[in-house]
Amino acid sequence: MSPSHTYGPDNQWRRETYDLVVAQSADRCFALFTDFERTPQWLVELRSARARTFDDDGRAVVVDYMAAPVRGGYTYPMHYVYDPAGLGLSWHGEVQGGARIIEGVVRFDALDGARCQMHYETAIRLSGEMPGWFRNSQQDRPAEQLCRAFKRWVESAG
Repeated sequence: MSPSHTYGPDNQWRRETYDLVVAQSADRCFALFTDFERTPQWLVELRSARARTFDDDGRAVVVDYMAAPVRGGYTYPMHYVYDPAGLGLSWHGEVQGGARIIEGVVRFDALDGARCQMHYETAIRLSGEMPGWFRNSQQDRPAEQLCRAFKRWVESAG
């Protein structure tokens, strides 16, 4: 496990990486991670996920998420680009008006038939355009929390 945190020169972008070993195959982890409508099962901050646009292979390329803070909610789209040969995925999310607020990549590297290394990188724009609860939620190692939540779900019931 190796967390890393950096901020851009204007303290607007928070970059974070996290790696951990998951006791499932890389193929299985990639399939589960890209089953976006199941994401709220393991990422409790989400109320819902709905695939809106699909590519020619039937994979979701735009997914609308509803975050579930203590009060209210916040809907945002995520745009995905697949690297199935490398068992990887990149993404970016936007607020209304098209300003990019998050981008990232995940990759699952096979270690053996029963385990893989999950490599997760994200950059989050912490600006006045984002609700205060979202900016606050990004202060406590969100990449590590997300990876650990995915690992628990995959290894227990995924």
